[in-house]
Amino acid sequence: MAIAILFKSISIGQVILSGVEGGSNHRIAIDLYKNCSKTIEIRTTQGSVQNFKELKTGEIAFIQYDVLQQELYNDLANVENNTDSIRILLSLGNEEIHLIARAESNINYIGDLNNQSLKISIGSDDQGTSITASIIKKITGSNWTDVNLSFKESVKALLNKEIDALFFVGAAPVDVLEIFSKLAPHERNMIKLVPLSDKRLESTYHKATIKSGTYAWASYDVSTYIVKSLLICKVTGETAAQRLAYNKLLSALKTSIIKLQKEGHRQWKNVDFNFTGIDWEVHTEAKKLFLQQKNPLENP
Repeated sequence: MAIAILFKSISIGQVILSGVEGGSNHRIAIDLYKNCSKTIEIRTTQGSVQNFKELKTGEIAFIQYDVLQQELYNDLANVENNTDSIRILLSLGNEEIHLIARAESNINYIGDLNNQSLKISIGSDDQGTSITASIIKKITGSNWTDVNLSFKESVKALLNKEIDALFFVGAAPVDVLEIFSKLAPHERNMIKLVPLSDKRLESTYHKATIKSGTYAWASYDVSTYIVKSLLICKVTGETAAQRLAYNKLLSALKTSIIKLQKEGHRQWKNVDFNFTGIDWEVHTEAKKLFLQQKNPLENP
């Protein structure tokens, strides 16, 4: 159930569907509230899939690019048009794919997942993680057994040896994953980050590395892949007031970007005002601010 926080005299177009509390998108939404507009309402959700389903005209939502692409595929396969009215407001950079397994397990690389006896949590049906994990499973031809659990349920199941591993997509370091660092050393050593590397995935995802020390419980480099994170809106029936609200928020963000990069979540350093690698229509207000004016991150 969505939970509203940080509520203050909301203006039209300032509702943001973020994601799980403690996740990278939720942190970024709080940065927006603190630095760009204290009239927004942040609604926590289970993730990208729920955000897409619940997004209303005038609202803003975080979504993984692969989830948006999957929704387009669903439209084409079912002769629907759910994605026709979606526009991009901002490209927020990249989120890393995390695969966390029990240290005692025989899961040491992605090829080890091709085992039906393994129970892997791919997140709840409302999370973008479930889409990403399903895509990885399909591309690599793996046959692990899917378990659909929320993040908190996944952690509980992993520590109680009810599942063998869990997937989670988020911009590292993710707050909800840093919690493991507070465990006693013998308990912290019960889990491990598993490297993901398979050439078949490289046509869909870009390679990345979660550096040693990103998490105190993972003192080693881990190869993985990234998912692009986006801010989107819906333009069906959009009003002039809603477009103005988008403009005000994005203008404030553009003005505050250097401060956000210094003081906010690490992902602000990956914001791409040029929408590189995003083959989707950009909202007219974002075009005006980012594509038709000088990039604020470029040297004078």
